[in-house]
Amino acid sequence: MAPGKPIFIAQTASSSYNKTGANSSDKDKWVNDAYTYLAAAPGVQGIMYFNIDKECDWALYSSNGNKSDGYKTAVTNSAFSYVSPAEINRQ
Repeated sequence: MAPGKPIFIAQTASSSYNKTGANSSDKDKWVNDAYTYLAAAPGVQGIMYFNIDKECDWALYSSNGNKSDGYKTAVTNSAFSYVSPAEINRQ
C-alpha cells in the first residue's frame, strides 16, 4: 500500500471470551502470538493496546490486578522498545 512508510497499529486488543466461555489463557496466547508476529513484520513501528474494559474484558489487567502473562511475555521481545503509560505522560 505504501512501501517504505512506517506502520502504527492504533488499537488492538483481545478478549478471553470465546464460543465456550471465558479463558484467560486464550487471551494471553492471542496477545503473545499477535505481538510476536507484529515484531517480525517489516515496517511496523508501533502498537497501541486498547487497555480498557468496555464491552468485554479488553484490558490487560484482571479484576484482581494481575497483568496478562501474554502481554508481559510479548513486550520482552527485543524488537520492542516498550514505553509505559507513565513514561508517555512525562514526555
